[in-house]
Amino acid sequence: MTQPKKMLGILVVAILIAAPSVAIAGGGTYGFSFKADLSGFFHPVIKRVTVTSVRTGSPAAEAGLQKDDVIIKANGHPLEGASVHELQIFKKKRFPLQLKVKRGSEVVPIHVVSGAQTPNGSS
Repeated sequence: MTQPKKMLGILVVAILIAAPSVAIAGGGTYGFSFKADLSGFFHPVIKRVTVTSVRTGSPAAEAGLQKDDVIIKANGHPLEGASVHELQIFKKKRFPLQLKVKRGSEVVPIHVVSGAQTPNGSS
């Protein structure tokens, strides 16, 4: 193998190894963005979900969510070790979102409501 081809092969392997631990950005109608650090390649799981921004006046801001909060539970489901499909919960519109976040050494409950709610949860 020639030197350039060998270097390209090493680069591809390095990218494949590093890809599972990249951070992805997300957001939704709740008014906050987050990054999710993942682990695993074929079946990625969540390592950590960190709030990267909270829009002023948004439902998340009104509920007390803050930048750099680490979301450890969403609607009763622990996020660490969960499938990346659990992140879909942040895209649902007009559903209450029960979060447990780690803020420093404290665990803080956060209840975010997006849009008008009726008693059965629909709008």
